[in-house]
Amino acid sequence: MADRLSVRLKKGVLIAVNPIVLALTFWAIDLGDSRLWALPLLGLLLHTTGGLAGLAGARRLGLPPGEAAGLVLCGGFSNLGFIGGLFAFTLFGEPGYALLSLFRLPEQPLYYGLGYPIADYVAHGRVSRSIWELLGKVFRRPPVFMPLAGLSTGLALHLSGMPRPPLLGALNQILIPVSVTVILFSIGLNLKGGPLRRYLPACAWTAAVKFLLLPAVVGGAAYLAGLSQVQGGMPLRVAVLAACMPVAFNALVPPAILNFNQDLPNSCWLFTTALGILIIPLLSAFLTA
Repeated sequence: MADRLSVRLKKGVLIAVNPIVLALTFWAIDLGDSRLWALPLLGLLLHTTGGLAGLAGARRLGLPPGEAAGLVLCGGFSNLGFIGGLFAFTLFGEPGYALLSLFRLPEQPLYYGLGYPIADYVAHGRVSRSIWELLGKVFRRPPVFMPLAGLSTGLALHLSGMPRPPLLGALNQILIPVSVTVILFSIGLNLKGGPLRRYLPACAWTAAVKFLLLPAVVGGAAYLAGLSQVQGGMPLRVAVLAACMPVAFNALVPPAILNFNQDLPNSCWLFTTALGILIIPLLSAFLTA
């Protein structure tokens, strides 16, 4: 019952609400400074650095292939959309959410086009033919292509020069927190524990990647890109916030459909999410000081 409700809530938000939010957000996004286009590159840096750090951790800890694949996913997949979106909107309003959405542009292509095949290769020593058929089906699913359609619509409206009506801006101020809250609630409905003690070294490695390595790498790159001088430094603060997110729920999907160890990524997700509840508010206080 809870699992079915969780799936319906997620689909409802991703198919019906999230495309509208993205369209309205990108319609009014301020792209006046070309340095803002460093944000998608920083998103690319986040995922690739995290994935490589996960692979390095798997080798250092001597993990078997099925567990190593999970650690790669945990390093490379970060919860930008839901936890990141909630904090970006809470701290910086709709402009912050828009900047985070720009940061997230490479996310889905990297997850499905690179993350899934790499995990399959690490776990099984090959990329199975069936994964390409799987990915073809994934990109045809409404929860994947509908948000992309919303984003594209928003950018088209932005480039048209047509101003966004104030009423739609007010609507977006409601839709953003509501959609994020519903998604987080739906994830909580099928929350399951994991054998944390057994995977504590992997959890600790993942936490160090998420809360130390990635904020330092992405924050440093954002500063060098000059984002501290754009919009009062908000893009820099959003990039640092995005870099300090726990493991994404999406990291738990490939082990289930590609048939390798699920306990390690589940444990890392729980561990970093619980730790993030303590760390992210402290980081938020620092970013808004």
